Amino acid sequence: SDVCSSDLLPANATLTNGFGTFSATLKTAGAQTITATDTVAASITGTSGNVTVNVGATTHFTIAAASPQTAGTAFTVTVVARDAGENIVTTYSSQVTITSSDVSATLPAPANLTNGVGTFSVTLFTAGSRTITATASGPIVGTSNVTVNPAAGAVLDFAVQPTNTVSSVNFAPSPTVRVLDAFGNLASGSTNVTLAIAPGTGPVGATLAGTATVASVNGVATFSGLSIAKAGTAYQLAATAAGLTSATSAAFNIATGPATQEI
Repeated sequence: SDVCSSDLLPANATLTNGFGTFSATLKTAGAQTITATDTVAASITGTSGNVTVNVGATTHFTIAAASPQTAGTAFTVTVVARDAGENIVTTYSSQVTITSSDVSATLPAPANLTNGVGTFSVTLFTAGSRTITATASGPIVGTSNVTVNPAAGAVLDFAVQPTNTVSSVNFAPSPTVRVLDAFGNLASGSTNVTLAIAPGTGPVGATLAGTATVASVNGVATFSGLSIAKAGTAYQLAATAAGLTSATSAAFNIATGPATQEI
């Protein structure tokens, strides 16, 4: 009656003088039965009395944690001590340490399991696929994967700075602004980001030509085709978006273009 997929049952065999000896390994704790059935005449069958299967020694932990999670938001993980047959070892009460592949994670202090089970609070901050590992002496180990999604956009950051160029010539490479959450992850979704000449920089009367508002894609806004006609030094660009902390670029210069003559 033990339906565990890892049970070890013998291959079919022929009885000799009405008798046969077989070896079986049961994995699921509790009262189980063993049934013998004739492979030709299925109506010929017999079932044993109950066989009591005891829980074995702890061999590993399983970790239950909902996925995905949001960066910076605490969640609960449940650690369970199990034997080789995946039975809960209710007598296990040793201390367990929680670690993570996220080096920025906030992790709980080591604690003992109760009746083979323990719950822990974990906060992950780095977006992507992260692991949570429970370890105890032995060593006894268990690991679970958790997908961490970025939190809401919070700050802007220049990923590609504007560089020196010539009057009315487009910036190359194109300035690029990232939308980051409070933990430095690229924010998902779309945010309208606007560039302008930073107040107090460059000569008076200078303007930024081109499409100065761009919707971010996967946290990145790329500004193609921008230029400034008025030559000057120590320009800076300011990036703004509603509700987000703005960013100011590094300084750059706009040189006078080559003279032209009409005939």
